[in-house]
Amino acid sequence: RKINLRRIYELKTVKDGRATISWKTTRLTPVVDRRILAQLIQCLSTGTIVFDLQRGVLISRTIRVTSTLIAPFGENTLMSADTTHELVLSEGD
Repeated sequence: RKINLRRIYELKTVKDGRATISWKTTRLTPVVDRRILAQLIQCLSTGTIVFDLQRGVLISRTIRVTSTLIAPFGENTLMSADTTHELVLSEGD
């Protein structure tokens, strides 16, 4: 089954030669089946990118997923995803 997602990017700041961009992912396709929602739990991320405009390189990227789904596999079940992934360019790069 095809499920459409939308990721919206927003330029937050441009300061000292660095651009900070944030994003948020939302689900466009309505889904009633909680088992399918469980498969999508980590797809709905938010995040921040910091880009060095002078060097043309990514300085950092942070991806966050914080979601809880009640009864994905029947009564008395709970699924939760709480992850943060951070990538930072080292000073020597």
